[in-house]
Amino acid sequence: MKHIMDSDFIYSHYYAYTSIVEELLKNPNYYDDQWYEDIFCQLDPQFDSEEYECLEPLCFVVVSDLFGRFLKRQGEAVTNEFGFWLWGRTTCGQQISCDHIAQLFCEEYNR
Repeated sequence: MKHIMDSDFIYSHYYAYTSIVEELLKNPNYYDDQWYEDIFCQLDPQFDSEEYECLEPLCFVVVSDLFGRFLKRQGEAVTNEFGFWLWGRTTCGQQISCDHIAQLFCEEYNR
């Protein structure tokens, strides 16, 4: 796989870290909402039934429409329930440009 990484390109699709999820989790019925399922639960591909695996996003990032749709296709923890794409990033402590998923995005769209 050819490594194509343009930091300016990826950062033009990555807007801001947000604490919106921390506020939403204060609602006692948050687990009934679609955004919660999108970010914290995924169908487990190991099972034929509707078994879910729990995800533990470490931070939450607002991303562009193009990047959000790409993340969804890749099975990432992402939702568009608020009218913008919110990604539950499962890595933290490194630049987003170091994430494998960001590198795949650049390879697909930054040609």
